[in-house]
Amino acid sequence: MKKMVERFLIIVLLGSTPGFSQTPVDSLLNFFPLQTGNRWQYRVIHEIDFTIDTSYTMFSVLGDTVLSGGRVYRILNGHWDRYFRIDTTALEVQVFYPWDTSCPDSERTMFQLAIPDTGHFSDCAGFPVWYYKGYQPVGLLPYDANAHVYTWYDGLTHVYKLSEGFGVSFWEVSELGSARGELVAAIIDSVQYGQFIVGIEPPPGTAAGFELYQNYPNPFNPSTKVRFQIPRGDRSEFGLIELTIYNALGEVVKTLASGKMNPGSYVYTWDGTDNSGKPVAGGVYFYRLRAGKYSAVRKMLLLH
Repeated sequence: MKKMVERFLIIVLLGSTPGFSQTPVDSLLNFFPLQTGNRWQYRVIHEIDFTIDTSYTMFSVLGDTVLSGGRVYRILNGHWDRYFRIDTTALEVQVFYPWDTSCPDSERTMFQLAIPDTGHFSDCAGFPVWYYKGYQPVGLLPYDANAHVYTWYDGLTHVYKLSEGFGVSFWEVSELGSARGELVAAIIDSVQYGQFIVGIEPPPGTAAGFELYQNYPNPFNPSTKVRFQIPRGDRSEFGLIELTIYNALGEVVKTLASGKMNPGSYVYTWDGTDNSGKPVAGGVYFYRLRAGKYSAVRKMLLLH
């Protein structure tokens, strides 16, 4: 898919046969296994500007942390840290967004595990969520599993497949281009599935490759900071490193960085102006980091 898709946020977590709502609680929780030491490796395919690039990425559960409201969250580490907890009473997967003030305690329901075969609900920010169930392959692994399908709209398109016993086995993000991840291998409760692609993980405390992080604050007014990481390596392989802001039509608004850069962590501030220095209208914007074959896009919201 090479066409920019910016109209829908679809989260696909594919799942289950009729009567799934009667599945025992332990089985429902198994759709999102968050035990410390669990790991997932994905093959990531990027499609942007009519080019296709393939890479690999790893996510792992590092342990617990206490955040807003004294709640205990699991730390999921990968391209960025995410904080999840499972509400075992409501059977919901909650994610903590420190920049999100639209939901109580900056916590948003990402998945509802005990759902009928089809239906819909709205999250705390008011975004509608549609869902259904199915029986689907588990990424690139030679397994099939029950899974859940959610479709939720907030102006963008995201797809996730949540497979029983494995967690997220497929995801897709469509913004200025598209990126999809297919599960290659996993370690769940000390049991390995599939074959890990070796040589892509960083030593502790270092970056595996280029990393484009979520801007902070987000939403923002009047300015926000964008951070990215450049790995060690031959700079000739990277080419020019460009950090660019786009509007919802895909038009360039501002170039924050362009040139050769050394390995390390960089932070740039966007003050909500275009390349001519004029303030831009409030709304959804995107920022993209490009370096050789690497390309990543994230969304941000400017408030006025």
